[in-house]
Amino acid sequence: MDRHFRKIDIIVFALCLAVAIGMILYLVITWKTIPDKIPGKFTSSGEILSYESKVYLFSCPVALFFLVISLAVVSMFPTAWNIPTVKVTPENEPFIRVCIRNMMNIMLILITATMTGTFIFLVKGKATPVWLFLGLGVLFVVNTVFWIIRTIKVAKLHTKA
Repeated sequence: MDRHFRKIDIIVFALCLAVAIGMILYLVITWKTIPDKIPGKFTSSGEILSYESKVYLFSCPVALFFLVISLAVVSMFPTAWNIPTVKVTPENEPFIRVCIRNMMNIMLILITATMTGTFIFLVKGKATPVWLFLGLGVLFVVNTVFWIIRTIKVAKLHTKA
């Protein structure tokens, strides 16, 4: 079992952590200019439902940080991954592992984009637009379907009959 990260895995994790750290630095630098109360909940039309303390802004970078670390740990244990419709064999396991890690890297980039978009709109005191969530949601589904199909094809290609 390979628990080593590829260069691309390290780059993706480092960039996502850098984004989380950048969010925190932005908050620290601009803290005095942020109002004490910021909009926290919105209706689908963008109307403000409630206000939160500006400390609420730290939820995005903190959540992103824990998601990045969690995915890094999970990616170290490929035998724990649930791979549907694929029989993992010693012959195809390295190829399947690459497919799943690629899927996880893209998911992490999409999660970072979602958290960053939410953060930017929260700091501005505006509702996150529906198009952002819909667009990223479509990308999540396309990514997952693509890599599951790719994994099935790779597994069949590298499995001895």
